[in-house]
Parts: sequence; C-alpha cells; structure tokens
Amino acid sequence: WWTEDVLRGDYASEQRDMPEPGRSGVIFLPYMMGERSPHNDVDARSMFVGMRPNTTRAAMGLAVLEGVAGSCDVVLFPRTLQQHAALFLDDTPVLVRGRLNIREDRANSLLVEELKPLADAVQRTFYLRLPALTDDAMRRAVTFLKAHPGSAPVVLVDGAKRIQRRAPQNLYLDASDAVLREAESLFGKDNVKYL
Repeated sequence: WWTEDVLRGDYASEQRDMPEPGRSGVIFLPYMMGERSPHNDVDARSMFVGMRPNTTRAAMGLAVLEGVAGSCDVVLFPRTLQQHAALFLDDTPVLVRGRLNIREDRANSLLVEELKPLADAVQRTFYLRLPALTDDAMRRAVTFLKAHPGSAPVVLVDGAKRIQRRAPQNLYLDASDAVLREAESLFGKDNVKYL
C-alpha cells in the first residue's frame, strides 16, 4: 500500500527535503499485523500520529523508516548515564552505540556504551541546483566553492536533467550561515539546501 498509494510521483526528489530524523513530529506505528512485544495484541493496527495539514510525503516516509526499522530495549548503566548526562534534554536526538544483547527468554536489548548528539554524528551536505551543468554554470559554482573552502560535502544538481554530481573534496564548502546566505543570493534561495 505504501508504494502504490503514497509514493506516487517523483518521490526520490522529494526525499531531498526529508526532515532530520526525529524532527518532523510525525510518528508511524508499524503494527500492520498486530504487535508481539512488549504486549501481545493481535488487534493493534498501524497509524500515523502527529500529522498536520502541511505534513509532507517526505516526513511520512521518514516516519515509516523510523517506525519499521525495528525496536529493542535500550539499557543505560549508571556510569554511562553519568558520563553523558548533559545530552539528556527533551526532544534532542542522540546517536547511541553499544552492544546487542540477544536472548531467547526476553526482548532484545542494546547495552549503551556511547552517546553523542546526532548533529555531531551526521555530516550534512550542501546541495546546489543549477539550471543545467553547463561549462559556464560549473565555472560559476566552482569559483564560489573555491572562495569558501571547508569540510561540508557538496553535491551539484542539474535542474534540467535531474542528475546529481558529487564535488571532489577540494571543493568542499565552509557551510557557515554567512556563506549559505551568500549562496542563496547568488544562486537563488530555492537552489541552495544544506541537509
């Protein structure tokens, strides 16, 4: 049903606007065939929660990915909690690393060994859409990128052909707010994304 009813159209291009994990406010409960854990309920059914009139298909897609990716108990020992206490803020996504504890007599669990802010764990990418990847457009983009060297990966998007080209590392960008504003003024706000 998901691919036939919801993913009609150019879904792949919409995914470029996918919100950061945990930020869309949309939750998908994946109980399409009931639920077994922690409570056995064969009558449980799937649903979206937190949708608004402006909810996008990209946000729904992310919610489905988050919902069906699986679940397990997360076990946080006092020593680890003390080491990472500053990360425990409401609605702050974190990356959790640890060891899986798989046992037949109870639900699987993740024994937490490390926590870090998700923003520190995910490298964002600078997307620059050009009307076409012509020599002139490429020269203009390369001049801008060379003027602002940094560590953010860059993807150039051909707006006409809908293809993407990853820029070499020597063209990675300093994605500061000032540089992003400059890019928006040079190339147009709709043509600049930092995701």
